[in-house]
Amino acid sequence: MSEEAVPEVFPPVIESELSDGTNNSRMLISVAVLAVTFIIAGVVFVMQRKKSAAAAASKKSGMLDNSNSVAQSDVSYLATYLRPDSTHLDILFYIATAPESIQMTQDAIDKVDVIKAARLEFLNGSKKNDQEFDFESDGDDDGWANDDDGDEASKAAKAKQAEKEKLAKEVAEASGTEQIAKNIKMEGVDDGVLGQEWVEKTLSAMGQWPPNFDKSCAVGNMTFAQKGKGAVPALEHSAVRRNLCMTLGRLNAIQLNSNEELRK
Repeated sequence: MSEEAVPEVFPPVIESELSDGTNNSRMLISVAVLAVTFIIAGVVFVMQRKKSAAAAASKKSGMLDNSNSVAQSDVSYLATYLRPDSTHLDILFYIATAPESIQMTQDAIDKVDVIKAARLEFLNGSKKNDQEFDFESDGDDDGWANDDDGDEASKAAKAKQAEKEKLAKEVAEASGTEQIAKNIKMEGVDDGVLGQEWVEKTLSAMGQWPPNFDKSCAVGNMTFAQKGKGAVPALEHSAVRRNLCMTLGRLNAIQLNSNEELRK
């Protein structure tokens, strides 16, 4: 039996028209996909640049990114020391001794030291002004004249010191430190002011200070870098000690706030 040719369903002209239409549709779809791809690529590129810029800025400040307030160093620190058997107190101690927590507290302590020095200078100046004139000194703070007064090196040193003091005063005035020093009262400088020393003393009387680190907490065996001292234990580091004190102070806030000394 001879094979017969199968008749075509559509005439050649109609098939050609359909083929062209299909190709055109595919071309339009391809162009649309390509355009969308370029748009997405452009958006991703812009976002990536912004992310890179934010990451660079965050790297300088030790932060993960602008939307996360936890420093990378803190994340690594907590991931290293937290364990499944860490107690709630262990967690608080680790947060108190995390790198960023220490740095923020140290910055605050440094500012307090500047204000404290300005406060002491202000108080000493006030006391000096209140004193009567010393007739024996004849107004000469340096006492009897000495042979070095005519020395050029001595004069230059005095002039340099005077310029340094003048600059320090101008900086203090510009930053408001001098004004703060006149109005603020500080523990260890002014009478009747309660601060960290009082908190530690009161916590100690309550059996809550110094902190009692469990075996599961490594803070008691750690050392921390203190400027000018090197590696020191937790309670010998000013910022770490303050953070631990404030942590236990908050945990015992009811007893501290009801203390009779605060009512005086």
